[in-house]
Amino acid sequence: MNRGMVRRRKRWNRIILLLLFIYGTWAFVTYQHQESALDEKKEQIEQLSKEATIVKAQYEELTYQIERLQDEDYLLELARKEYYMSLPGEMIFEFPK
Repeated sequence: MNRGMVRRRKRWNRIILLLLFIYGTWAFVTYQHQESALDEKKEQIEQLSKEATIVKAQYEELTYQIERLQDEDYLLELARKEYYMSLPGEMIFEFPK
């Protein structure tokens, strides 16, 4: 082989190495970006599941209150406690706590 072919081969080797380096850098940056995006999504999922648990507990409490409000005895008790209503001939006394 003559010198021209050797130089040309070295030049191609350098170009290929440069392209491999650029591709490797791009792949690394892309991987880091995707990993950070994935971490953010995991945090979002965790936060939303906590919120869902809170909302579910509130829902259960409200359905329990709705069920209790259907009960006439509870409504009478609530009217006496909260609004100081009484039945005819009945007196309500409030004692200091």
